[in-house]
Amino acid sequence: VETCCSADALREAAGQPLEQFFFRLRSGFETEKEIWHTYLHHLAMTIDNIHMIIHGPILIGGLLQTYMIPEDFELLTKLVNDMTFFQTKSIRIEQSKCENKATAIGAGLFYIERFLQTLE
Repeated sequence: VETCCSADALREAAGQPLEQFFFRLRSGFETEKEIWHTYLHHLAMTIDNIHMIIHGPILIGGLLQTYMIPEDFELLTKLVNDMTFFQTKSIRIEQSKCENKATAIGAGLFYIERFLQTLE
């Protein structure tokens, strides 16, 4: 997944910083549109595989989700629904509320929980 679906993989495929890539994508440049659709196709395939094993909402987080707009999530959901073998209306792909801070929040929760246990 890291090879095809990470922010680094997209940056490498685009050959430019993500800020520039998304500016050009939103400005309508065809090359960036093709790269983005290829990336979303790989991401959709990954999500479909995960969803076959684990039923529940799929959260998109990290650096990349800060650049995504609602239309990207709609297209991603459509791509997953188009390729899945098991047709379902239950697939939910949502933007994480933690943005690109999920790792730090998750690491901090351990210590917060430990501290709260000392208060009991």
